[in-house]
This record gives sequence, C-alpha cells and structure tokens, in this order.
Amino acid sequence: MKEITINQLPEPTWNWLHVNDRQIRLPEDRKAAEVLMGTLPEGIIESDKSRSLATSGSDELDAYVKNSAVNTAVYTVADGVKVPEPLRLRYDYTMQEEGTAVSRSEINLGVNSELTLICILTGREGFGISDLQIYAEEGAKLTLVRVYMTKERQHLISNVNAAFKEDAGMILMEVITGSSDLLLECHADLDGARSYLETDTGYYVEKDGIL
Repeated sequence: MKEITINQLPEPTWNWLHVNDRQIRLPEDRKAAEVLMGTLPEGIIESDKSRSLATSGSDELDAYVKNSAVNTAVYTVADGVKVPEPLRLRYDYTMQEEGTAVSRSEINLGVNSELTLICILTGREGFGISDLQIYAEEGAKLTLVRVYMTKERQHLISNVNAAFKEDAGMILMEVITGSSDLLLECHADLDGARSYLETDTGYYVEKDGIL
C-alpha cells in the first residue's frame, strides 16, 4: 500500500477542523477502470493523443496516476463546433482483487466550441481514481455533469483539472448519493480575461459514508 496526501487546502485553517488535507493508503497495483460510452455524438473526435494538461493540487496523486500505465481517452471538439448531443460516459471502479481502478480522460475544446459531458461514476468495492483533464480555448463552453452512485465498500478519488482561456468556462454540476468514501477535487486555472467556473453540488451521504 502507498500512502499519499490529497485534498490539500490552498490556505490551511485550524488543525482541529481536520480539513487541511487527508492521508489515504492506496494499493501499489493499478489497472484501467471499465468505461462504457454510448454513440459518439457528431462533432467529437476521439483519440489517445494526450496533451498532458494542468495538474491537481496534489503532486503525490499526480505521480500515482501518471505512473499507472493507463491510457488516456481524449475527446476533442474543433473550433466553432457546438456538439448537439451530450457525450455520455459511464465508469465502473469496482475492484474485487487488490489494486486501484484508474480512469484517465481528457477534453479539448476549440475556439468558441460547446459541449455537454455527462459522467456516471459507479463502484461496489475497492479503490478507484477518476482523473479528468479539461482544456478550453477562447470562448469555449463546457457543461459538466458528474453523478456518483457508489456503494459502501467503494473508495473513490475524483480529480477534475481544467484550464480556460479568454471568455471560456465551465458549469460543473455534481450529484452524490450512496454510502461510500468519496474524495472530490476540482482545480481550475482561469487563465484568460472573463474566464469562469460555476459549481453546484447536491449530496446525500448514507450510513457511515464519507464525503
């Protein structure tokens, strides 16, 4: 098992609140999570040529994911393209044997392009990491919906990293249900004038679940 530090606040607060960071132990072995996709909407190009974008708030987590040897699924929208239908992806992080199920996805948005991405994240037991990288050129708009439907024996880290140029931005909506151990991170670089990030989160944690 490898112990790493995640969820580090940019500015630490009182230690007794126990929210400055968190230590978690993850298996050394890493495998690809199961990813299902419906029909690829018109206007999206799928490839495996990653551009290695921004990193998260944890160098240890970045190194753990990058050394996983799991391929990155890359989805690109060209300049001026407004994708008419949502891109729907379903991830399953269930790992009944020793190891961590890892998914690596990347979204590249061209100038003045638009996309809605819906991610369903599931898992019944084991350890999982969802790594999503987003890069948006000038004027690009992304609506990102992430729905977590994990069970009580699932430990999942969700890591969203994004960089936005001028007038580009993202609306992030997250819905969390279940009784698992979830750690959610979102790191956004607002690199251009009038770039933006809007977030809305709704959650219902059952039993001994941790969010």
